[in-house]
Amino acid sequence: MPPQDAPNCVSEPENSDTAPSPFLKGIIAVDLDDVLSNTNEHIAAWHNENYGSNLGLNDFYYYYYWKNPCWGTPSQTHKKVKDFYATKWVSSIQPIEGAQEGTAVLRGLGYRLVIITARNEHIRDASWEWTQRHFPGFFEEIICTGQFAAQQRPDGVPEQTNVITKKLTKAEVCIRLGAKLLIDDSLENAIACAEYVSPNGDDIVPSVLLFGDYQWNKRLSLPED
Repeated sequence: MPPQDAPNCVSEPENSDTAPSPFLKGIIAVDLDDVLSNTNEHIAAWHNENYGSNLGLNDFYYYYYWKNPCWGTPSQTHKKVKDFYATKWVSSIQPIEGAQEGTAVLRGLGYRLVIITARNEHIRDASWEWTQRHFPGFFEEIICTGQFAAQQRPDGVPEQTNVITKKLTKAEVCIRLGAKLLIDDSLENAIACAEYVSPNGDDIVPSVLLFGDYQWNKRLSLPED
């Protein structure tokens, strides 16, 4: 969700008793990195400047960075990514070409738009600020997939919030939101939606639009490979 002081980007007509809501077609969930934000191209340039590499977008063969050239071990990669998000490079990332026009069309068609990102919670505020700068008023909120809790509780007991017990998949977050569609550049997330098995048989899994002609979404990559 957005920072607590961020305004709700959706406004209802003043006479809501008689005027229909302009957003009746449901929710579309949209990934942030390399769907809206040209992240990998910028992080490659940052890596080249700081580590003397010669990485380009086509060198990201896999979704998990440490499987790609020059990134090192998983722990080394984690540190690099953390360092990148602490720099001013992040604020200079530009939107993916056509993303602003595409999201404007979806809003105009009557869809509610929500960002679901695998980014860490500690950079949510900066990510929301970037979104509002480049996509002002298009998105209702930004959700980091680690911020919700998948909690086991007895029937009839309200779910407790702000307690993280495990990271939810994007499929599970979409189901909780009631999203009809997920737009994502990750083959792994697309397959997770396709293979999701509802614990109670009632969950409606969203369709997935696999976005982008990227090297990393042409091959499956699992963290345990």
